[in-house]
Amino acid sequence: MYNKRIFLNKKLLLILVGFPLFVFTCYIIFDILPVWDVLTGPDQYNAEKNYSLRQQFIIASLRWGNINNHAANLTVVYPFLILIGLMNFKEDLMSYFIIGRHRFKNYPVKLIQAIVSYSAIIALTVTVSHLLTYFLYSLITPVTHDITLESTAYIFNFLLPSDFFEGHPLYYYLSITLLNDLPIIFSFSILFSVFTLFTKESIYAFILVPLVFSYLYYFMSTNFELPYMDLSVPFLGYYSKITEIWKYTFLPLVLAGTGFIGYFKWGTQHDV
Repeated sequence: MYNKRIFLNKKLLLILVGFPLFVFTCYIIFDILPVWDVLTGPDQYNAEKNYSLRQQFIIASLRWGNINNHAANLTVVYPFLILIGLMNFKEDLMSYFIIGRHRFKNYPVKLIQAIVSYSAIIALTVTVSHLLTYFLYSLITPVTHDITLESTAYIFNFLLPSDFFEGHPLYYYLSITLLNDLPIIFSFSILFSVFTLFTKESIYAFILVPLVFSYLYYFMSTNFELPYMDLSVPFLGYYSKITEIWKYTFLPLVLAGTGFIGYFKWGTQHDV
């Protein structure tokens, strides 16, 4: 019964809708609206040049590289997506785990199972939502061949030729989504789950602690150029070598493990 609650979490539907909505909103604001200004604005050149200019703008706006760049904004919204998925876990900590605390054969193991289960379903949902974004975009425009060797030479480079994705661009976007989203979202979901152990009694702390951590994390990565902290890099596909992507998950998992141990040392008295 409890497992059904995890995997039949209705809040996951918000994730499925939320991420594509965010990406397409960014796409409309930063790509479509400028094109609309060119299409509807006054002619600044002669008719032939103006037609050429407009044609170039339209082609540029429909490049798949643009929608992929906006998908990289997942680093901005992923804390919100994860928190939506963890709302049921927060409720469980205030009910199921308090009631059954002294009935579980092994309380820490039961808690770890719940954390891993919630994190796995959240990571899978975000990944599917990301794939859904590309599917919806494919209905708008054909997949363009605007993929360069710079962005593909590292992905599965020990299995496939470096120019493979130039001939199969859709596989490129599907590959980077699976390669990046699953491990990174999974590791941060585990970390946010551990945060929830300490913040479950306050909805404000439950929301603010992960958000503050995430944006401090992002600030440090962009201002101090710390390796494997800039999550915009793997989500763009650049240098997403399958043998290195795990390094982006290392720090969140270490922090999660440290926090989990600390919780059982001095945080569990609040559950009694």
